Amino acid sequence: MIILKRDQALQDSYQEVTEIHEIKKNNYYLIKPEMLSKIDLNLLLRKNLKIGIKINSDFTVNDLRGSLNIFSLIEIEFLTFKDGRPFTMAKDLRKFLGFEGELRASGYILPDQYIFLIRCGFDSVKIAKAEEKTWIKIYNNDPGLKYQSD
Repeated sequence: MIILKRDQALQDSYQEVTEIHEIKKNNYYLIKPEMLSKIDLNLLLRKNLKIGIKINSDFTVNDLRGSLNIFSLIEIEFLTFKDGRPFTMAKDLRKFLGFEGELRASGYILPDQYIFLIRCGFDSVKIAKAEEKTWIKIYNNDPGLKYQSD
């Protein structure tokens, strides 16, 4: 898997962890919501760790309202191709909750959705390396995105 930001392919800096003991120093970590009650996120911030959270489209983003400033990344996993809730979640996180960190889409997403993901507030997508050229081609063929980002 790679991370695609606009038309730039990057390695994923975030390591997904499922247990507290996996969290060490000076790294980027991706946690799941069920870990929130088990760890002191403010302590991790004082250790200069970058903390992201991976939620899926069943999650209620308002549950993050009081802790949004802790997260440098929110990854929203699409559970199916037909699920439009993550688009609304991204819009709500940006517009109503004021999240300024990175928003990433993952899971069951299609290249044809890329333009709409960006327009709704997503910064990046997690995709298979083999799909990179297709996604970049779609991005580069949309004059509206380039116009909006200049």
